[in-house]
Order: sequence, then structure tokens, then C-alpha cells
Amino acid sequence: MSASPGDEKPTRGTHVQRKENAMYGISEVVARLERNDYSEHLSPSGYELDCSLGQNPYGAPPGLAVSSELPTIVGSYPHSEAQVKQAIMERFGSMSPLEPPNIALTCGSMGALICLNRLFLKKGKRIIGVAPQFTAIVDDFNVYEAEYRPVPLRADENYRFDADAFLAVLQEERDAFVYIDNPNNPTGQIIALEDIERIVAVARDRGSFVCVDEAYGDYMANANSAIQILEHYDNLCVTRTLSKGLGGAGLRMGYLMSGERFVRIFEKVNIPFATTGLANYLAPQLLRSGWEHHAVERSLADKAELIGSLRHIKVGHTAMEVPIGMYYVDEDVDLEQAMLRHGLRVVSCSGYVGLSRNAVRINLHKNFERMKELVLEVDRELGGEG
Repeated sequence: MSASPGDEKPTRGTHVQRKENAMYGISEVVARLERNDYSEHLSPSGYELDCSLGQNPYGAPPGLAVSSELPTIVGSYPHSEAQVKQAIMERFGSMSPLEPPNIALTCGSMGALICLNRLFLKKGKRIIGVAPQFTAIVDDFNVYEAEYRPVPLRADENYRFDADAFLAVLQEERDAFVYIDNPNNPTGQIIALEDIERIVAVARDRGSFVCVDEAYGDYMANANSAIQILEHYDNLCVTRTLSKGLGGAGLRMGYLMSGERFVRIFEKVNIPFATTGLANYLAPQLLRSGWEHHAVERSLADKAELIGSLRHIKVGHTAMEVPIGMYYVDEDVDLEQAMLRHGLRVVSCSGYVGLSRNAVRINLHKNFERMKELVLEVDRELGGEG
């Protein structure tokens, strides 16, 4: 007896036809989400120098010691956070009375930011930030259908942060989540601690929590870090990473600092074993290395020289000690592609809120002389000189 058309059963290696748009419970918001983070859109090839991602241009500090117990470290779940927290406390002890309960270790500072979003965000939650700022976190804001209200860095002010404009928006909101990256990504400008504290104080009065993301904080003076004011505000946390000034991008370790009560709540949304055994082993060496000072010295000299050599390309307000900067032209030019034609991989600013393809973020390169040659080739071309 032959089977009727509706009786066939799928055999191994075949698939039952499903409705084309079936979601199976997948969040429609996530399925529709268009990620703007620059890490998703980098040129895969065709470049001589990579000046895109914001890692330390000069690599990891020399002389890192690798233990003979490495196989044991790799083969076991990580439990040894105490030495990392001790190194963090030593590093910032003169700035704030940090204790282990004030610190949470995370998978990069991005891991801390994602967990903060898990803690605070829901549909309709107001977020106050600036435009432009770190793109990956803005993508994650959108997952929650939160209402992101960035205060624009204005082109007619060369993208300089305006604390008064920010405070005016903050005072209109209650129960908001405030996110500020300092130094700012992509401009590399440093917001004065005085302005940060004004924002935190007003936010507290408005029932709002503030995250100061100091991913690039190792490039600015300790005196300007929001760690200085942590003990005075229960509505503040500071996030940092080993990926930038300390040269540990491959370790994927970050950390969050705040009051003990907040950190205890934060740990409820942090992932178990958020860091690796290898990262826990190497992190104290990085934190005590002083390697960021080498990068700051090089950046101060090289960035000033590069900017001083440009005739057509402009640079948004920036700090010379921070190796990233936002370079732009007034014309509607795809500046990333112009750089790529001359051998430089950079980050297009088209994914940043408030910016477009006529701007790029450039990270300094250890081969500065060659980098400068290539940037100046683009500068001359856009100025009609080449």
C-alpha cells in the first residue's frame, strides 16, 4: 500500500519545510536589529597598516612572565580573582579606598556594560548619552527597546563636549540611565572630572544612575578619573579594561568599580567565571607594568605631529595623550575608502550616531612615520594636490 502525500516522514539528512518567516520564539527586535558597531564593518583585506581597533598601538608590555603551570591554569575553571583585585586596589588606592567588594571582574569592559544593561534597561527606559559615543553599547541599548537620548557633540563647536547642554537634558529626566565614555570614543577627548561630578550630582538628585566608561582611561591622568569620586556617590560606577593602555586586548578582561551594595547586586547579572584563568594570571603583571605611560609619551608626540601636518583633513576636539581621534572632511566623501586606497585600515564613523562617512576614527600605529606618510597622501589627494 503506497503512502499518501501527507504521510511521508522525513528521513535522516532531509529537512521538513518550515514557514519561511517562522521565529520560534526569537526576539523580533533582535532579528530586525541592524548592528552599527564598527567591529562588524571593518575592511577584511587590502591594507598595509591597521589603525582601526583601539588596542595599544605598541602591543603588550615586554617581559610578561608565563607560568610553567599554564596547562593546569588552562585546564581548570578560574577561581583566582583575589590577586587581580589586589593589583587594582594597589593601582588606584591613592584615589579611592577600594576593597575587594567594590570590584567586579568582567569579560572586557564590554562585558560590564552589557551586564549593566541587563540590570537597568527595559522597554521605554530613558538613556542619556552623547553623540557620538561607543557604538557597540548603543547597539545593545536597542536590544531592550530603550529610549536613547544622546546629547549631540556639535560640528560648529568641533565636537567638543558641552557639560551645560548635557545637564540641561539630564534635568528634564527622572530615573534615567546615564552613559558617558571618558575619554570619548571616537574623538579621544577627555571630559574634565569637574564636569563629570556635576553630572553625577544632578543625576543623583533626579534618581538616575551614571556609568562612566573609562575604557581609554589609562591614557588620561589619574586625577581626572571618576574613581576619585566613587566613595561620595551611590549612583556611580566606573568601568575599565586591560585592552587599551595596558596592552592586554587579547585577554578580554575588564572590571567595574562602585559601592559595595551596588557591586553585590551587579554580580547577580554578571556571568559565572567571567574571566579566564590565563587572564587572571597575567592581569596583575599588566596592572603593575606602567606600560600605559609609554603609550602616553608616544601619543603626545606622534598625534600632535600628525595633526599639525594636516592641511585639508580636520580633527575633532581631542586630547593628544589618547591615541584615537576623529578625522573628518566637510565634503561628502567616503573617508574610510579613501584611507583604504592608500593602505590604511581605519574605522568609518558612519556607524556612530550623529556622524557619517565623511569621518573616520584613526588609532595611532607603532610605525608612525609610515602611517603619517599614508595619511598625508590622503590629505593631499582630498585637497586636490595629488
